[in-house]
Amino acid sequence: PVTGYIVSGTAVYQLESEEPRILQAGSAFYEPADTRVAQFGNHSQSEPMEFVAFYLVNGRQELIRML
Repeated sequence: PVTGYIVSGTAVYQLESEEPRILQAGSAFYEPADTRVAQFGNHSQSEPMEFVAFYLVNGRQELIRML
């Protein structure tokens, strides 16, 4: 699983089979293990977005696998 928060800007966040959500600065997010993230990125065309993510792994797993 992954937990994190939006430091600045706005993010668009969508887990597979869910509707996209817009996360404002200060918002937290949670990605359950073995769940595909359909979309995660900057929601703004003009302002940067910064986030912090905490990967809860045992040291043997891939952190990110691009599909």
